[in-house]
Amino acid sequence: MCRGDTSQPDDSTPCPSLRLPDTSPPHLQDQCRPRHGDQYTFSGTIKQQCPEPTSPPPSQGRFRISHLFLGLAGVGLFVTIYGLLEYYYALSTWPEPIRTPLKQALKAKNRGDVDRAEVSFRQQVSSSPLAPRPMPHPDVPLKEEAIDAALTLQPSQLQPDPLLKVSGIYISLASMLEGEGRVVDAYKELLTALSLYGKNPTDLDPGAAVPGWARGEALSPLDRLRVIGLEQKLGQLALDISSRRSLPPYPLVPDPNGPTGWEEAAERHLSAAIKAMLKLGLAHRGGGASGGTGAADGTSSSKESHGQVVVGRDLALPDSTDESGDTGRVDKRGLGMTMEHLAEIYARKGQYDVAGQLLLQAVSTLLPPQSQQAPPVRDRCQAAMTRTLAPLSTPPSAQAQSGTHPGPFRFPFAPANVLIQLMTTISSHALHPRTPQAIKASRSWSIRALEVAGSAMDESPSDPACGACAQAKSVAFYNLGMLSEIEGDFAGALQQFRSAAESAKTIGFREGQREAVQAINRVQNSSGSS
Repeated sequence: MCRGDTSQPDDSTPCPSLRLPDTSPPHLQDQCRPRHGDQYTFSGTIKQQCPEPTSPPPSQGRFRISHLFLGLAGVGLFVTIYGLLEYYYALSTWPEPIRTPLKQALKAKNRGDVDRAEVSFRQQVSSSPLAPRPMPHPDVPLKEEAIDAALTLQPSQLQPDPLLKVSGIYISLASMLEGEGRVVDAYKELLTALSLYGKNPTDLDPGAAVPGWARGEALSPLDRLRVIGLEQKLGQLALDISSRRSLPPYPLVPDPNGPTGWEEAAERHLSAAIKAMLKLGLAHRGGGASGGTGAADGTSSSKESHGQVVVGRDLALPDSTDESGDTGRVDKRGLGMTMEHLAEIYARKGQYDVAGQLLLQAVSTLLPPQSQQAPPVRDRCQAAMTRTLAPLSTPPSAQAQSGTHPGPFRFPFAPANVLIQLMTTISSHALHPRTPQAIKASRSWSIRALEVAGSAMDESPSDPACGACAQAKSVAFYNLGMLSEIEGDFAGALQQFRSAAESAKTIGFREGQREAVQAINRVQNSSGSS
């Protein structure tokens, strides 16, 4: 079976190339690309044939989808980009126009005086060598003398690593703003940081001249990692904001071709990050992303006898580490996380085939085919969990008999554990459209998630990542209960929901216990059982 097929969890056959968009000519683009999509979307290139997606029915009852997953994902997923830049904060490395406000900002931040710290940060940014800000903040006007001071400084005065230093100031300010719940403001600051690297910065290779304020400064390898980390974090923030019930307006930007909404922005940022990581990780195959990979540019596979690209096998990215530095997670786990977030967007659109392809590639990244060495426990747990995160359609039994809508269980995953998450999400995506074959495939993925979680916990019971594995087991039991309920097997559903509730209670997983108890009550009311 092809790894791109969600019909069963088969690890024996590679997937087709994960082909990214935006460089293939129009006559080669898939006809199933969404109308609103442009060069930033994945749907037209992720697979050679994509059937017309079927949207799930709307909620018709009081059982609503929990959005705890996205909220908790934002806490730690790409939080490493917010690492304090201690090296760059050695005040002796900064020229005097920046040194004083920087010192004031850090002192105010450390003592919790956010308002004063923000003013000092903005003073510091205004004094830094930047052109006029592309996204001004009217609540803190910039003084003419600050702009003049900015224009008097050159990148050469901030050597070494001027771009890392200045973007690091924005990152530190964004970290503080997000910690205060000002996520939109944090997004704006990170977007400004990204703009330092020019338009489409992920297309730049190390050594390329950076336009704009950098005045031709050569892009360093660390700069490239910084750009990828910024795209990751911006995508995660935009996705988090897009899930709110009351959406704030998307910030106006001078680019007329820019996104107009938060979900579109998230799709662009995440797509750019994935493309850049694949380009980086597949460059060793020859031709980089511009002729040899097929996975990074949406073109055909290499003509150099490399064969078909399999992300998990061919990707030369670092293995996952607990600390990925301040540049974001540019490693295998980071790629899996980014794919998972992008899959969430396509699942929202009802494009479960595309979402499933992304998730399968993420599983391949964390569980490479034919690997001789077992991946870390944290990665196995994350990959298994992803098989339950996406929405399930309304079970007909619940609609017909009780009028309620047992929605999906949205798992609040631990950021260090990727693999179980991937498997559980695939279980949900495989259920669209809902047919006996789809139900069978969805069940097989949930069972596989239980197996992977149990194996990881038995192998390393003292590993901190086992907490996520235990949560994954609860979610997998919940999904199995949902599948039994869809089939009208109320006795089996009750058994699985009770296992989910018991597992959640044992580890203090309150959200999981609450959802499982609600499911038990719903099934009992529907079937008249006790």
